[in-house]
Amino acid sequence: MPWLVVALAANLLACPSDSCDSLTAPDLATDGGSPPPLEPIPDIPPFNPGPELDLRTAEIFSAFALNSRDEQTQRQVLRSARHHGYTTARICVELEKWNGIPVFAARGPYLAGQEALEAYERTLEVIADEGMSALVMGICTTLRSSGTDEKREEWAREVGRRTKGHHNVAIEAVNEADHTGNVVSDSNMNRIMTVMRQSSDGLMVGSDQNLGARFTNTARYRYDYRWHADFPSFHPWRNPDPDGNDIRDIVQENHGYAILSETTSYTDDPADLATFGWLVSTNRQQIQLYMNRCNPGDGCVWTFHSIEGLFADGQFSWMPQRGADHLLEPSGERGTTRPLVCW
Repeated sequence: MPWLVVALAANLLACPSDSCDSLTAPDLATDGGSPPPLEPIPDIPPFNPGPELDLRTAEIFSAFALNSRDEQTQRQVLRSARHHGYTTARICVELEKWNGIPVFAARGPYLAGQEALEAYERTLEVIADEGMSALVMGICTTLRSSGTDEKREEWAREVGRRTKGHHNVAIEAVNEADHTGNVVSDSNMNRIMTVMRQSSDGLMVGSDQNLGARFTNTARYRYDYRWHADFPSFHPWRNPDPDGNDIRDIVQENHGYAILSETTSYTDDPADLATFGWLVSTNRQQIQLYMNRCNPGDGCVWTFHSIEGLFADGQFSWMPQRGADHLLEPSGERGTTRPLVCW
């Protein structure tokens, strides 16, 4: 094969020494040294979906403004609640209107729009990192009482999309959608829920309804499933609170399962009585008794609602303890309890 010998000779004549660049090591330094070290690629932490959320056994507490707080404050709130046996924070994605209400604005500011959505993603990461869950109210203020159906659906899509992948989240589409002054129609509610369910890849979606008074016809306690919700959630009347028989009827009228998502609000500040009136109580015994009446084992899921929980700006001064001992009613003396007969 004389042609091969000729080709090899030509190659040697063209590169008689090591002066030719190597085709196999283009990154070698020209001074004969080693190539510069590669920049280390930082490890990307794996996505944390959070613990599996079962709303039937969730221990829920209000933390409405959590999404508007910095991470350190969020962790204080979550750890304080977890220390008392709670697992699930009920939060609002946006609270734009609160910035214009003096009693709320004094403890703001509160996020809205794109800023709220971006904070929402980080908030879900913090909640998952703390090993806790979230019951998310997608629409809380502005779009509840103003705006178009199209705007609400667009917002719902963004809320759901940012929740995708999380195991520790359920959604309440609109906070108190049937409250006086709200403009969300039943058909719009159905569309919002559908959009949130689809964009979140199938998370449970519902919305709370109002129970404005004790009714002699207990069928009035039945959740209106024309909203096509995945779970029944209620705002019961307050002061006086539902008694054991009322709670039994609420549960029975909803096929053995109901969430009381916003109960009488506890406050340790007597001044709040003048501000919020019949919505609040400073009586810890009252709140404890209400909690004890609503037992997950009997199909009732209770939410600790408080003024501190509305603002979510630090650890709680008081919360009734959840867990193994929560079915005991305080006798009034420290360290002693007696069993409570719920019904």
